Amino acid sequence: GELIEIEDIDAFDSEGVSVTLSVTNGQIILNSGRLITGGANRSNTVTISGTLAEVNAELALMRYRGDADFNNDSPASLDGSNNISDRLEISVSDGGNTGTGDVGTATTSIDISVTPVNDQPSLFTPTDAQDIDDGTFIVFSDANGNGISIDDARDLNNGGLDTFTVR
Repeated sequence: GELIEIEDIDAFDSEGVSVTLSVTNGQIILNSGRLITGGANRSNTVTISGTLAEVNAELALMRYRGDADFNNDSPASLDGSNNISDRLEISVSDGGNTGTGDVGTATTSIDISVTPVNDQPSLFTPTDAQDIDDGTFIVFSDANGNGISIDDARDLNNGGLDTFTVR
């Protein structure tokens, strides 16, 4: 992936550079976490503070992990390739520690494409043995207390329709 790097011509190596990172449908994972001054590692929002070099070193090793079962029923939208977008919001402050003027800030965002995972469906069957006489048949239904159901709701990305084969 691309490197996220903070630049500030007059920050030099002073303390006080602060970066807030946030996502909607995942976790931000920092390598060491020792620069965290707000939020938490492995959460959707975290703030780190330090020198420009320290902050950039932490950002260079930052990772993103999408939430489990993050799919079409999340508030994100499809990008046309069955991948779902999250967005990393980045807000930077130089703390006004060097240079002239007040605190300098900047914000930007980066779209993140998340490919859904094909989760295993769930199969529910009667727990008791089903006994029948030779030459007769049995109806499996909820009304008879022996219903069979298949659930794949986490993967229904096609308007709620899914195909199952019973053999």
